[in-house]
Amino acid sequence: MEVKFNVKKSFGYFLFMIVFLAVSLLLVGAYGGNQPTVMGHSGGEVQVTTTDFGIGLLNSFAQGLEDRVDILDNTGLKTFVGTTPSPYTGAGVGGYSGGNSKCAAEFGSSARMCISSDFVNGIPTDNGWYNNYLWAGDVTGNIINDCRGWTATGGGESGPVWLGNRPIVIQCTTSYKILCCN
Repeated sequence: MEVKFNVKKSFGYFLFMIVFLAVSLLLVGAYGGNQPTVMGHSGGEVQVTTTDFGIGLLNSFAQGLEDRVDILDNTGLKTFVGTTPSPYTGAGVGGYSGGNSKCAAEFGSSARMCISSDFVNGIPTDNGWYNNYLWAGDVTGNIINDCRGWTATGGGESGPVWLGNRPIVIQCTTSYKILCCN
């Protein structure tokens, strides 16, 4: 007794795809389903150690992003309340945490250095530095990077300043007060 199966080419392709998808679904189990609840790495988990200038920028930027996520997760967006009494150069801000500390000292423990997203709650009425967490280069070769996380005053780096009624980018050697939000 002879048994024959007559499978047309198009049905064969279809059958192959069904088997392929079934096997793929069985073999793929990324992170055991929904664990961890947040996929990927936070800025604090990514640490690259070297003396290379670019890697230092990467680490500072990763920390800034982690700070921004913490701000949005823990405290949400805030409203402009004023400026620090003293102006600071980019490095004088003292890093992202330094800017937050200076605002907290002036406006209470829940105050922090404004981030650009805060301005949806109202634009600042004074001039000053704010966090943008943007790291980019412009056509003239300037590096726009929150003055390297508020730690650099030179080297063609710049940071965001609210001036008059609009945001602009200023060299880190310039002194401005810090915009504070609460």
